[in-house]
Amino acid sequence: MDEMEKKTSRKRSPGYPLIDLKEAIQKANTLWQKDKGNRIPKKVAFEHLGYESEGGYSARVLAALKHFGLISEKQNDIMLTKEAIDLALYKHEDQSYKDIVRNIALKPAIYDKLYNEYNGDLPSDATLKSRLIHNYEFNAGKVDKFIVNFRSTIAFAGLLENEEETEDMQKTNPADVTVNAEPFTISTKVTGTATILPSSAAKHYPIPLSKGKTAIISFEVLPIEKKDVDAIKKWLEFFSDNLTETEVY
Repeated sequence: MDEMEKKTSRKRSPGYPLIDLKEAIQKANTLWQKDKGNRIPKKVAFEHLGYESEGGYSARVLAALKHFGLISEKQNDIMLTKEAIDLALYKHEDQSYKDIVRNIALKPAIYDKLYNEYNGDLPSDATLKSRLIHNYEFNAGKVDKFIVNFRSTIAFAGLLENEEETEDMQKTNPADVTVNAEPFTISTKVTGTATILPSSAAKHYPIPLSKGKTAIISFEVLPIEKKDVDAIKKWLEFFSDNLTETEVY
């Protein structure tokens, strides 16, 4: 097989957002704060978002905003869409804000296909991973991060099949949640103890991070064993390079 055949034989994942919807909205808000509804030269848009170059990671971040319908591009200028501007103007608790978030969460074609394939009742990560690799020709090395962002977006938009679970997540105030030195041991200011759930309840927990970001950890079954916590630690260590990016804000 010559070099050209090798290149064409490599699997290329379908187009999808590099970041989740919450982060995409935050970046669109940054563009609004800098230039309101005016056309922004593409180079300036990258600078507003804190990127020194226009390629690689930064280009894919801007592409993610397009996937969600938050920006459009014309003659090398970036323009915020009506949805992006409305999201910047409405308060997060406004119903109009929530409606827009729900409407744009599935704008990425692969998100819409995957969500509707399961009628919103998403299977385990293992099943999703197998489905994405074999049916959607995802690159096996990229699929895990895709699943994290996909689930995070669906949860943020309130599109989880279990609406009660979604509402509980949205009511969680990051200021009332602390993450102890032991990874993923979440405690509240009220009780000061870790939340224990029935073993039959699948739950998703938001974990406040720096710079206003949020991570979500999901458990299909609780409680888990000590060795499972160790497995989570090892996963984070192994994928730490992929999870972190050097950005300038």
